[in-house]
Amino acid sequence: MLSTIAACVDAARAAASAGDYEGTLAHYEDALRAVPHGGTAADAADILRWIGNL
Repeated sequence: MLSTIAACVDAARAAASAGDYEGTLAHYEDALRAVPHGGTAADAADILRWIGNL
């Protein structure tokens, strides 16, 4: 698992650009799991919105 929310989101966007939607979802889920360790409610809301747009 990548350690920061930003790194997870960057990896998710790269996976989406490559057409790897399973990988995209996995990276967004990693980002969501990282929220309690340094994120905000706004970060969680953004991540959930991005997941919903897959």
